[in-house]
Amino acid sequence: MPANKILQLDPNRAIYSPAETTVDLFVSYRTKLAVIVRDASVHGGRFGELMNEHRIHPTVRFFTAEQTARQWLSQMPSGKR
Repeated sequence: MPANKILQLDPNRAIYSPAETTVDLFVSYRTKLAVIVRDASVHGGRFGELMNEHRIHPTVRFFTAEQTARQWLSQMPSGKR
């Protein structure tokens, strides 16, 4: 069984990583966030899951190139709808 698999909740061990917490803040405030990740494999499996979850998210997306990220940011209105 993988060492990072959660079998029971421990109040002294956070479930969320700092990356997930940061992304959730941007989502909560409906603020655009483009994250450029050159190589997701260096961040571990859970980070890859986070990237996949936000593949088509309306306010937070992950990119491998800065130009693509800037293009997406310029096309999308910010703030609440």
